[in-house]
Amino acid sequence: MSGVWRKTIFCFLIFLILFNLNSAKPTIESRVLQHEIFLGEQIDFEWVVEGLNDSDILRIYELPCVINDSGIKCPSIKLDYRIQEINISGITSSVKIIPSHSGVLRICADLLHGGMDCDKDNYLLVKEIRKEVETQVVTEVKEVEKIVEKVVEKIEYVIPKPSFVLEVIEWPKTIRAGKNISIILNISNPCNFSQQVNVYSYLFNSSHCYTGGWTKNKEQVILAPFSSSIINLTNQVNDSVNGTATLRVRAKVNGTNYDSSKEYNILERQYYDLQVGEEHNFTNKNTNLTIFLENTGNIPANITIKLLSNNGTLSFNFSVKNSLKKTFTLNSTEFVLQVLDKNELLYSKFIAKPRILLKNKITGSFLATKQEIISFSNKIITKQNTLYMLTSIFSLIGLYFLTKKY
Repeated sequence: MSGVWRKTIFCFLIFLILFNLNSAKPTIESRVLQHEIFLGEQIDFEWVVEGLNDSDILRIYELPCVINDSGIKCPSIKLDYRIQEINISGITSSVKIIPSHSGVLRICADLLHGGMDCDKDNYLLVKEIRKEVETQVVTEVKEVEKIVEKVVEKIEYVIPKPSFVLEVIEWPKTIRAGKNISIILNISNPCNFSQQVNVYSYLFNSSHCYTGGWTKNKEQVILAPFSSSIINLTNQVNDSVNGTATLRVRAKVNGTNYDSSKEYNILERQYYDLQVGEEHNFTNKNTNLTIFLENTGNIPANITIKLLSNNGTLSFNFSVKNSLKKTFTLNSTEFVLQVLDKNELLYSKFIAKPRILLKNKITGSFLATKQEIISFSNKIITKQNTLYMLTSIFSLIGLYFLTKKY
């Protein structure tokens, strides 16, 4: 064999080795370390890269999923769902990410020059933080009315003060805390000119108003001469009222108050206060779930329990008077537990079996290659990667005999 051919074969073998080393695409495995957070909180996202010979760009996506009677459905990956990009060079690492949507999400990742991981176990339940702020503004109109009356007294009226008639047609039979009440009344103008009337109602005891404000349901009516009008006033009674209180209807005409009042013994508010707890343990493919329900209110809580998974939805109706304990066995290790009052969601929790992540170690040398792969997903080596490995081994053997001979 001439020297030209030897050099040609030698260069071809070197090129083949470099081509095989650079042509294998890296692969990625990832997982989320939490499965339930509130919106705005961070989660830890961990990944393991196999076959990375140089730096690459890791792209992380969040897919907003939908829960329905058939289970959990997620869309395919689109650029709109990307939330973060990271330059990576090592085989394993982690990062903190902040999801931008509430609900059930699937967290996925891919490499710019390699593979993608969108495992169904990477589910995350992001709950909204409900901050209920109740602002009650109580306006003391009595003092304001006194000031207005003093000003009115100093004004000389050319038109004489008209007369006015206020008649309550129907009072509420009972008043219960937390409920609406309705008063039907008739206002009459017996004069030969029009009058403007402001009419409203409120429930009170001393200086405390229990209907959200002294003039909250105020209505303004213009009564024509010798006319009357029937008005229905409604009030929302506060939850905290108890004992005795007075319901008053007031009509204000040209600075004069026309009142009609009735005293009531306020009935206790009807309510339920439900506390939900759960315990679960996983077997190979099943989940044993125990749900604890406790009602500290004074009426039964009629609720629905839903268990949503990829296998479908299970629904159960219960009436909880004091406490209730229910046990279920599910043929799934990941599902969403929901407790509802009709269409109102009272409790929601995503439950999933923890996953074990095993890291890869890759070592090698120029004359001998030792590759030891441990994968938590137990995936087999693809045919393409096997071909790359065999080609590299035969190239090294040929190069070894050429260098030994010369």
